[in-house]
Amino acid sequence: MPRKESFVSKRKLYKAKPYSTPAPKCWNTKEVAELYGVSRPTLVRWVNQGLITISKRTRSGAPVWFEHDLFRLQAFLVSHKPYAKERKKAA
Repeated sequence: MPRKESFVSKRKLYKAKPYSTPAPKCWNTKEVAELYGVSRPTLVRWVNQGLITISKRTRSGAPVWFEHDLFRLQAFLVSHKPYAKERKKAA
């Protein structure tokens, strides 16, 4: 008795699919400022002074904020408490 062929052909079974990684989420300075409760000029000043490092800029020179940049910003805000925005708990 002949063996039955699988319903998936060998060509499809061994064909490698192209590996695609999702594009990393990025934010602009205005969105980051609103997210952390500081003004946009303050963020720009911190970046220009070297207090916060960012990993990438656009061709025009505007900072692009990735998730690891936000972690660094959050660590900076925690270490410099006067800049951190106090959020009131909902009653």
